[in-house]
Amino acid sequence: MTDAGATILIVDDERENRKLLEALLQPEGYETRSAANGEDALASIAQSAPDLILLDIMMPGMNGYEMASNLKANPETANIPIIMLTANIDRDARLAGLKAGVEEFLTKPVDRAELWLRVRNLLRLKAFQDFLQNQSLLLEDLVQARTADLHRLAHYDPLTGLPNRALFVETLKKTLGQAQHHGWSVAVLFVDVDHFKSVNDTLGHALGDELLAQLSSRLVDCVRLRDTVG
Repeated sequence: MTDAGATILIVDDERENRKLLEALLQPEGYETRSAANGEDALASIAQSAPDLILLDIMMPGMNGYEMASNLKANPETANIPIIMLTANIDRDARLAGLKAGVEEFLTKPVDRAELWLRVRNLLRLKAFQDFLQNQSLLLEDLVQARTADLHRLAHYDPLTGLPNRALFVETLKKTLGQAQHHGWSVAVLFVDVDHFKSVNDTLGHALGDELLAQLSSRLVDCVRLRDTVG
């Protein structure tokens, strides 16, 4: 997605701070939601995840560090970028924010231009990361589908849908080994299809193929699929 129309969650216990941030963001085309504490913010996120969070540090109950750590520990919310709002610019406060997983910081009182730049840059970075993740998932699905296709081409006859010689030998060896280990009896049914050559020679390959397909279909109907070796 582009940053236009993105949803930003503002988490701050001061109502005036929330209103100010909304007034700065909405004219830029952002949709805003707000929460007065960490617990309400987590409930809002659980219902509908925002694209970015502006998070105050000092709040009653759950503070900003705790909320950020909670979100980053959850795979479903870990990729939501967080900008921490702080009046405290010392090194320890920033290190604590970074340890909690925060991506950026803004010092109160918030500068309008800096707010827009940090929000825009983080949203664009998130959009690119989401694109890469989607491409990775698509590629994984494609590889899995291609692998399944190659397996079927390598092990199944395209006309009858039955296992071919390669899978027959592989499965029969496994089955015989299991039978020997457990003392089972194994029966193997061989169907001679040599007469199909005469059908092909006299009536054409199309009819011969149709007869072979019908035979394999009836054979499969008569046995359990897991017993069909080839």
